[in-house]
Amino acid sequence: MGSSTYALSTMLAAFMMGLALGGLIGALLVPRLKRHLRVFAICELGIGLSAIATIPLIQAAAPLFLKVYFLFQSSFRAFTAAQFGVVFLVILVPTTLNCAAAKARNEAWKRK
Repeated sequence: MGSSTYALSTMLAAFMMGLALGGLIGALLVPRLKRHLRVFAICELGIGLSAIATIPLIQAAAPLFLKVYFLFQSSFRAFTAAQFGVVFLVILVPTTLNCAAAKARNEAWKRK
């Protein structure tokens, strides 16, 4: 996506959505669980694995972007929507896990 307004908007939207989703998941699931530090560790592991996978995922999406570009040459919106969807999902996973991990950490701290 480069360094355009669309790239910044995609990153910010995915980040904010990830925080909201992680907060919701954390608020609904974490208090029901007994081992909060284990949940925290699993979330942190997921964050690390998704961070490792981010660059290869974006590089693997380049052929997809080319296909979409040639398929919808006359439609800037379709091409931008395809980029938005792929990048949004790549960023959404670690931010969701990050907020859920924070909730698990806070629950563990509260219970000690």
